[in-house]
Amino acid sequence: MTNPVLTSLMAAVGDEGPAASVSPGTTGLDSRSRSEDLAVGSVGFCATEAWRWLGTDLTVDPGRVGANFRSLGHLRLDGAAFPSFAPLSGFFEARDGWVRTHADYDWHRARLAAVLGLDADERRPPTKENAAAAIRSWRAHELEDAVTAAGGIAARVRTAAEFGAVVGPAPLLTVERGVTRAVPSRRIRVLDLTRVIAGPVTTRTLAALGMDVLRIDPPQLPEMPGAYLDSAAGKRSVTVDLAGEPELTRRLVEEADVIVTGYRPGALDHLGLGADDLHCRRPDAVVATIQAACGIADLEAGAGGIPGALSAQALDHSCGYLLAGAILHALACGRGARITTSLTGAGLALLALGPTTSLALAADDAVHLETVETPAGRLTRVRSMWEVDGVSSAVTACGSSAAVWADEG
Repeated sequence: MTNPVLTSLMAAVGDEGPAASVSPGTTGLDSRSRSEDLAVGSVGFCATEAWRWLGTDLTVDPGRVGANFRSLGHLRLDGAAFPSFAPLSGFFEARDGWVRTHADYDWHRARLAAVLGLDADERRPPTKENAAAAIRSWRAHELEDAVTAAGGIAARVRTAAEFGAVVGPAPLLTVERGVTRAVPSRRIRVLDLTRVIAGPVTTRTLAALGMDVLRIDPPQLPEMPGAYLDSAAGKRSVTVDLAGEPELTRRLVEEADVIVTGYRPGALDHLGLGADDLHCRRPDAVVATIQAACGIADLEAGAGGIPGALSAQALDHSCGYLLAGAILHALACGRGARITTSLTGAGLALLALGPTTSLALAADDAVHLETVETPAGRLTRVRSMWEVDGVSSAVTACGSSAAVWADEG
């Protein structure tokens, strides 16, 4: 059966060739929507374009797809699991509806707490009950506006119709072609300026296919340990404040073949790292951007109308793999490109598929797990979607690498 997501993605990049094959099986993604089609289609697109780039046939295993989408839930460091969400992250009932907050990072928690009038003292952090009581006094859209203005993350839960009316049309993938370029004889250099699942999944996938991925994190905004370890395989990690290193920033941008950004819109503009600036400066490079923010919670509402999230952050992971696929296509064609995907586009694409007509079958993720030694300890993780001979999946300590490319170090 033809996967509509895979078909649309291949059409978006102008690929008329055969698609990657999909093995029998199930992802085990439990959802009221057709998230399995979105997941398998996105990964299938990535596998198709990886074949164009590598000349290696990569088969899509739905079981491995599901396990990778659930990767953070399987992550263990010396046997201990990582927390899934912070107390102030989740769905909260407001005066006239529901809101979804994200407060896993300390600075997002502090900004949300400040808007709610809660004490953000690290010694006595606000509780979920404190937040719930405060949010009940707010109108949902007013809280969304106030938290967003303060630099935090909160979104009013909208129905599918409301969501479509607010965001308007949002394509799943857009590609603007740049100039042609010769394929370098060295490894492809990827500058990774991403966080929070989707972007790190893109760059983790490119690393698994043999590319030199250099992840940059600002020292004043440390990454969460679990989030880092979940996406660090095969990458090198640098901690540096690019705002204070303009010459380093210029050099990395000039020397990269692929630049992937995934921060809040406008967050990198003052560094000259906005997508428009990057594409103008480097029309020969592949500039890829993931835009966050979506609202699929109403579709997944449970008993009593309480909103629910998609299984395994399916939108984030799907965007990560489809963006990797589009990058691979541009590289295979020997040209630069400006590529954009968004969780909004993925959400609309999922809604357009309609509700699922069958229940998800349980998947055995244990067969896809491995335990490896890392600088942080013994790490149990999900194996990469594909394993390519000669490509390392080792994990380096966060911030332990020099800000140079692997063939220069």
